[in-house]
Amino acid sequence: MLKRSVLAAVLVAIPLSLAGAQASSPTQALSLQPLNAVFGFYSAEYERAAGAAVTWAIGANYAGNSISGGDARYTSAEFKLRAYPSGVALNGFSIGGAVGYTSISAADGTSGGSSSVGGPTFGVLLEYQWLLGDKKEWTFALGGGAKALFISEDNSNNTVDFAAKYPTLRISFGYAWR
Repeated sequence: MLKRSVLAAVLVAIPLSLAGAQASSPTQALSLQPLNAVFGFYSAEYERAAGAAVTWAIGANYAGNSISGGDARYTSAEFKLRAYPSGVALNGFSIGGAVGYTSISAADGTSGGSSSVGGPTFGVLLEYQWLLGDKKEWTFALGGGAKALFISEDNSNNTVDFAAKYPTLRISFGYAWR
C-alpha cells in the first residue's frame, strides 16, 4: 500500500512540476546591444511569445555621426517574426524575417543643407538565444542575417532607385519576464 501511494504521488508530481516549469518560462524580453554602442550604433528590441515556438518583436536602431565621421544619421524600425524549432519561444535557435523602414540623412557639403532618403527594408535572421539565471530571466543572443533597403525617390531633377544589401549582426543582452 505504501509503495502504491509513493508511486501515485510521483506520477502526479512529475506532470505538475513540468507544467510549473513551463508556466514560469518567460514570454517576453527586452534587449539591448551594448557592444555596438561603443561604435555609436544603438539598438533595442522588445520580443514577445506569440505561441509555444513563435515570437514577434519590434526593434529600433540609430547611428549618429560615427557612421561616416561627419553629419550623418541612420535610423530604422522593424517588425520581426521568429520561429524556434526546439518548440520553446525565446530560447534556442531561431530563424526569422523582418520588415521595416530605414531613413538615412546627411549634411550636403556643397549647399550647407541636409538631405534625407528612406525606404522599406526586408531581412532574414538566424540567431541563437539563451535564457540564463535561476529564474531564466536574463537573455544573451548571438546571430546574423542580411537586410535589403529599397529607396525610390522622385524629385523634380531626377529619379533615384537604389537597393542596398548588407549583413546584420546581433550580440544582445536583456531581461526576460512572464
